[in-house]
Amino acid sequence: SDWIFCLQAAVRTSEAMLQETIVSIESVISLQENVSPYQREAFQRGLREADRRFKALRDHECQGLVMSEPRVTGQLYEARLMCQIERNLERMATLRDRYQVAP
Repeated sequence: SDWIFCLQAAVRTSEAMLQETIVSIESVISLQENVSPYQREAFQRGLREADRRFKALRDHECQGLVMSEPRVTGQLYEARLMCQIERNLERMATLRDRYQVAP
């Protein structure tokens, strides 16, 4: 249905926006003069690993646990897509706030 296609597009868009947020954070850190190249590289590796782990946890929650959430209604696939979108938006907001990156 059109609604599912729309949700799938929103998932892809939220994924791209999350990736853009991570790139923005890396850019901000790379411009800080008081951060050594070693610290910068370690931060970027850590950020990429945190992103990988976030996605694994998000996928696990959205695949296996989403139907247990009290507010979820509708079909399983729709709930999973909505879950991915919501988790991505929450993660972007958290990262932007933590690292003071503008949307």
